[in-house]
Amino acid sequence: MKSRLSVLVAAGLVAGGLLAAYPASAQTVACAGGTTVVQRGDTLSRIADRCDVTEGAILSANPTVDGSGDLTVGETVRVSSRPEDTGSLEEGLGDFTAGAKDAVEGMAREVGSSVQNLLDRNPDLKSRLQKLGRDVGIGDDTAAPSANVSPTSGPAGSTVTVSATGLPAESPVSVAVGTPGTASEPIRDARVSSSGTVSVNLAVPSWVAAGSELTFTIRTDDGLKARTGRFEVTR
Repeated sequence: MKSRLSVLVAAGLVAGGLLAAYPASAQTVACAGGTTVVQRGDTLSRIADRCDVTEGAILSANPTVDGSGDLTVGETVRVSSRPEDTGSLEEGLGDFTAGAKDAVEGMAREVGSSVQNLLDRNPDLKSRLQKLGRDVGIGDDTAAPSANVSPTSGPAGSTVTVSATGLPAESPVSVAVGTPGTASEPIRDARVSSSGTVSVNLAVPSWVAAGSELTFTIRTDDGLKARTGRFEVTR
């Protein structure tokens, strides 16, 4: 009798809006508006479970994310495509490509220059167009950026040097760290040199346990990234 009464009271509270179903409420808060904020240790699978979506849906909604290692702690990612994304992708890309081509050719005509000369004199514009090409699989033969960490092992708190080449000249970048296959955490901002290189000295985070492995990622504001090999955290 007492058990039945408790059930009836709980049902009444839920019906009256006084008792919320905790799992549904937590999910609503975490993924409100079709987005969620990346937490330390997040993976695509963990976010998919939290927001009750598929990993494929997250990848489709975030073109710059190719895997869990591309997630950044603190950033907001979409967990579902926007309504306007459901149109014809082929038609949209065709219109966009034609518009971009016309715009660049128009700028070149206005300054009495060829398109190639215009791009050579405006490296930021050139790098953005190259980045767009890489994203949609039609990039040129420009070498992809690469990064490395030295030394490749050491205890938490020790200093390492993270460097990269092949980045857009004079562009701001962020350096992030994380365990392989999970979201990385930004720990330093830097600026690329005029020759497309960057090098920063960093302390291995204190929150990393001995025996863990880390990777460092250098990322530009427009999503171009270079990731180091693995760093082993020792005692």
